[in-house]
Amino acid sequence: LEGNAANPHVLTNNEITLPSSDFLVGGRLRAGLDTATVFVQAVDPGGRVSNIASVTWRVRDAAPSPAQRARLLLIDDDTSPGADPSNFDNFYNAAVTGSGIPAGSWSVQRLNSGRAFRSSKDLEQSFKLFDAVVWYRGATSYFSDRDTLLPRHSEAVGAYLDAGGKVFLESYDLIASGTVPGLLTVDFMRTYLGSDFLYRHKPFGATDSLVSWSIAKVYVDTVGTTPVDRPAILHSSLFSDSLKSNLNSFEGLRVFGVRDTNNVVLWARDSTLYQRQKFSAAVSIQNTVAGGGKIIVTSVPIAPLNKFAGSTTRFMGKVFAALGIQP
Repeated sequence: LEGNAANPHVLTNNEITLPSSDFLVGGRLRAGLDTATVFVQAVDPGGRVSNIASVTWRVRDAAPSPAQRARLLLIDDDTSPGADPSNFDNFYNAAVTGSGIPAGSWSVQRLNSGRAFRSSKDLEQSFKLFDAVVWYRGATSYFSDRDTLLPRHSEAVGAYLDAGGKVFLESYDLIASGTVPGLLTVDFMRTYLGSDFLYRHKPFGATDSLVSWSIAKVYVDTVGTTPVDRPAILHSSLFSDSLKSNLNSFEGLRVFGVRDTNNVVLWARDSTLYQRQKFSAAVSIQNTVAGGGKIIVTSVPIAPLNKFAGSTTRFMGKVFAALGIQP
């Protein structure tokens, strides 16, 4: 790194993730420097060496302000076709600002602008620069040929949690199960999310039961013989709050079978989901892992639940407090 040939990283394979420690200056990520250059040379078994290749890239500190520690990394993973990703981007930026998290103590990484993380180790050590990570996918559905980062490198998220990191993850199609695809595996769910199974239902006309549910703005109930519209409201006994759905019906929610109902962040009460369910459904949960890390996941996007002014930003402030990053 930077031509320091006296202290090289010597490899026997074809890949390296340079450790964060290589870039620390006074405890910060190369504060005041804009770029880094690494030089690479191959050596064959006989000792002959290749020409030297090099690459230069931009390095930025985890916290934009040198007066602040890196509290939060926002990961914008909203790549939904035809949608305006700024809707979710603006929501989360406003939620962070409104929660009192100091300016200059948080950064944003937009995944649709390039390949930000190139290995599991890269993802893990990048996360470890921050107190917490908020990863949101907005209205994006999962596509196996496009959404490869989390499925390939979920062990990095686990390592960050095991080391005491804090994570909020929002996504449709969050857990894969059976024939239904998703970002994370059931094994990851059982290890880190405090859930042992997903509730299933059998859609009308389907040959098999599925783990994918949906929610809309209203559902139709009957009082006597009169049809009435009921608003779809998600309740949080944990945060003493509620959110009213402003969503059009969208499949991709997951309903978790939790070990401890005190860890349910959002409940979809009786009949709120499609297919209508006769039980309270946990659609957002939290868990504290053995290493002290904490994770909150939601299978329904928070921003479109903004039926009442300020309700979702207020709710996210409580999420940030639960993660320990709100002053």
